[in-house]
Amino acid sequence: MTASAETLLFGTFGKKQRTDAALELPLQQPEAKTKRILPFGHTLHYAGCGCPRHWQQGTRVADSVDTLVIRSHQMYHQKLITANRPLRVCYMLPHHNITGGMKCLVEHVRLLRQRGHYTIAVHRSDTAKRAMPPWTTVEADVDVVCNLHQRLGDVYPVQEIDVVVVGIFHQVAELLAGVAAPVLYWEQGHEWVFGDPIRL
Repeated sequence: MTASAETLLFGTFGKKQRTDAALELPLQQPEAKTKRILPFGHTLHYAGCGCPRHWQQGTRVADSVDTLVIRSHQMYHQKLITANRPLRVCYMLPHHNITGGMKCLVEHVRLLRQRGHYTIAVHRSDTAKRAMPPWTTVEADVDVVCNLHQRLGDVYPVQEIDVVVVGIFHQVAELLAGVAAPVLYWEQGHEWVFGDPIRL
């Protein structure tokens, strides 16, 4: 396993207890009655996802991510890796419109808090009164409104964040500078499809 893969598997969940042997575990096939980890069996890909017709499982770089997700899930349930503390997850909410993507982000916050994790909601605006959209009753542990001229580090101690989730493409470049935590772009219908870069 590469160093970057180890970071993805072990670095974003706080410290982990593991053995070198755990990294070499074969990928186990789930039983028929076991809930599937990925939506299409052992992959995130499906017949109409746009992949080349000659695609086969395990032939692309993206397939290693599928394998990593399944293997880390198995190792967690086999208690080969254990989280020693809740995550501190920051959500950079791109807007307050009622969209499917925003509903997903709001639901993430609710479910993470339900599981005992610490959530930080951040929204960039000079007029908003809170980061969470006004149409939801879901609350984050910390609600931060960031002015248009400010960066995340200006309004919250970024060294205390384990991972930052962003909901629009231009937030990625901003957060890669000055934020040590991994940045996860949660794509819900790519902006190029809807012409957003042109409008922006």
